[in-house]
Amino acid sequence: MTRQKLVYVYNLLIAAALAVGFAVGYTLKGRSFQSLSWGTRPDRAYDKDFPGARSRYNDAKTDFSRGDFVRADYRSTLSLLDEAIREYPGYLLFHSLRAKVYEDWYENLRFGRVTGEGARTVAESLRLDPKLSAEALAEKCRELALAEWQGTASSPMYSSAEKYGAQWQVLRKQHVNALNAERNLQVRVVEGGIVDLTPAFSLYAITRDHDRYVSNVSTLEKGPTFEEKHMPDILRCPNHPQVAFQFPCLAYLSVEKTRTVREDVEFFRNAMAQDGQHLDCDDVQVQQIHLLCFNVTPERRIVNSVLRLEFLDGSYENYPVVVGPWMQSQELLGDVAKRSQLDIVFRDSEVHLCNGQEIETITSPVYMYHVAVTLGRARTIDKIIFPRHDPASAALRDEGIADVRIVAVTVQ
Repeated sequence: MTRQKLVYVYNLLIAAALAVGFAVGYTLKGRSFQSLSWGTRPDRAYDKDFPGARSRYNDAKTDFSRGDFVRADYRSTLSLLDEAIREYPGYLLFHSLRAKVYEDWYENLRFGRVTGEGARTVAESLRLDPKLSAEALAEKCRELALAEWQGTASSPMYSSAEKYGAQWQVLRKQHVNALNAERNLQVRVVEGGIVDLTPAFSLYAITRDHDRYVSNVSTLEKGPTFEEKHMPDILRCPNHPQVAFQFPCLAYLSVEKTRTVREDVEFFRNAMAQDGQHLDCDDVQVQQIHLLCFNVTPERRIVNSVLRLEFLDGSYENYPVVVGPWMQSQELLGDVAKRSQLDIVFRDSEVHLCNGQEIETITSPVYMYHVAVTLGRARTIDKIIFPRHDPASAALRDEGIADVRIVAVTVQ
């Protein structure tokens, strides 16, 4: 059998295992597992209270989405948004989209994707000096995105949680934290041991069909991400079906009867870039911590990382963590010993691109993995600490530590 056929058969076996795992998961838990109570779920009343605003938003979003993967000219989008905001000043969807425009410029300038004439277009769009350095211009775009979210506190959609749900308050906190690169974060552990990472999420890693999004999950120009519609509300590890992960930000999405309404996924970041975050988790007693994660190393290799736990008594322990790549290299596919270290939870053969396109990746699927950290005995943890790459430290020397992405955490 040729290598290509071997890879194809391997992928079919993984797909079959995942299907069985998901079927078992739904049989055991169903939706009751994710019917959590840490936030008030919205009923999307904001569309009823702002008649006509959603149509204007869709027009602006369509304009935002058109064009290539890297786009410097958003003047038409900003013009549509400015006009819409004057008519509907309290409709936060407009501000969310305007912040995305600024952040799209920020990321593309930061990664060197927008240069020369493109950078001058950005500067002129913002009425800034076209001679500004790319670094200074990028920082200005970040500040504008941050100010857009900070300024939303005056909207009734933000201040009236009893009517509009906690969604917009959580979104504001999430985006402000991400744009400020906040590393000291308070999170909650709720029913089923689910850790609510929503305030810590900094990246757009799981996206909806036809939506343009900020390309920041990796350094790839086309910005591939996982497809939201292919992911269930609860993901179970096929090899360890007792281990369940919740779809990111699920508790802040609307519910109609027994169906989760996923339209508002577009507003949320849904993965965390590992960068030295300290997660204060309310002194919870645990014996195991389970991570749903992947890495985006250009080499598509395994990353050796470490997780630090600080306990209530003031002591701490470091635990080795092995994280697989979201796209496996041919070398890894052919190395049975290395691949045996990886515990696949989710596999998909389609991805979204940052301008809203969709492509099939049958010969190079994308993955998320389960990583377990076992404490040995139940202990009360105060903080979960994710590492930062440090070439001076033996345990943190792997450059891929900065490329690890965390999607969910469940504790037992």
